[in-house]
Amino acid sequence: MIASLFDDPELKPHLHPFSAARPIADIRLGGLTLLEKWQSDMPDLEWQHATSTLLQPLYPKKSEDSKLWISGALLPDFEIVKAIAELPPAHTLTTPEGEILAWHHEGQGQHPWEAGQSPAQTRTYSRPVQRFTRIWQVFELLHQEIKRDIQRVGARPHSLPATAGVTILGDPNLVFMAPGAKAFACTLNTSAGPIFLDENSEIMEGANVRGPLFLGKHSTLKMGSKVYGAVATGPEVKLGGEVSQVQVQGYSNKGHDGFLGHSMLGEWCNLGADTNNSNLKNNYAPVKLWNAAMGSFEATGLTFCGLFMGDHSKCGINTMFNTGTVVGFSANIFGSGFPRNWIPDFSWGGAAGFSKYKLDAAIETGTRMMERRGISFDDRHRRVFQSLFEASSSD
Repeated sequence: MIASLFDDPELKPHLHPFSAARPIADIRLGGLTLLEKWQSDMPDLEWQHATSTLLQPLYPKKSEDSKLWISGALLPDFEIVKAIAELPPAHTLTTPEGEILAWHHEGQGQHPWEAGQSPAQTRTYSRPVQRFTRIWQVFELLHQEIKRDIQRVGARPHSLPATAGVTILGDPNLVFMAPGAKAFACTLNTSAGPIFLDENSEIMEGANVRGPLFLGKHSTLKMGSKVYGAVATGPEVKLGGEVSQVQVQGYSNKGHDGFLGHSMLGEWCNLGADTNNSNLKNNYAPVKLWNAAMGSFEATGLTFCGLFMGDHSKCGINTMFNTGTVVGFSANIFGSGFPRNWIPDFSWGGAAGFSKYKLDAAIETGTRMMERRGISFDDRHRRVFQSLFEASSSD
């Protein structure tokens, strides 16, 4: 059976900037994306994204004949997986408030909503569910999802040679290493959570790490780094300096000294040397965060809340970010002082003011960075840039 993780068009804008150039289920929470979690928890199904027309070329469907539709924002756990697996045809699974979690329909081709179909019967799922509906929820979910994802990938306890000079504090059976991973002359503390090094990742000399940590494939923790869990990265990420409560989607660099805390970075981001962010207001007040869907700041209820940087955004050396800063897609930030805490897509500038980033220059930078990782920037990516640029110009 083909299962489709669908984007809720009303929910998706609330996850900007991380939902701008990807389906909701391609957002990484912990070590795995939401799609990868479902693939692990329900391996007998074939999975695909059901997303916007713009993104379909980057996320092509395997089949138009999908019988099972699941909210892309839903996090799987044992109970919800069981409920969906037992859902009969022509039924929806909803929350007590009527929100659709899954739909097992009998039609073909179109998304059942677009086809104007209505389910014959509804089952109410009364247990608590976890859905990723706001970007700051990453801090509530990160510790939990790192642990679950380490189990999902079938990690094995470490096999570090004695010559590596690694000091393990806490339970050594909570240090996991995939093939090709390595660590040298560092300290790994598992007292607060497990530590996992995915394939061909590396922790360099002098790093001090407290779990939980999920270091993605081909990612590097630089020399002398200080990592306070929970921290999780996707593939080919470089981390250095002081890092605490951080999620990185993939292919991004924070390779130098400086503090990054209670923050989330998209793909293809680069933080200049000695970039720092605040994750706590001086008056200890709860943080408000820009919500693109609302067009205003929204109360998070969080005391600790840092930087949220969208895909392809960059900042220069010594950049300082205020508490609760949201940076959109493909922005370029530089200069002294604190820039404002909402930086729209394709912004160019800093505390002295912003202008519009030229589309050709943004595409050229994106092309160069992706090619450095051996990934081609093609017409599909160009169309996404063009569409997002035009949307930002009309705001």
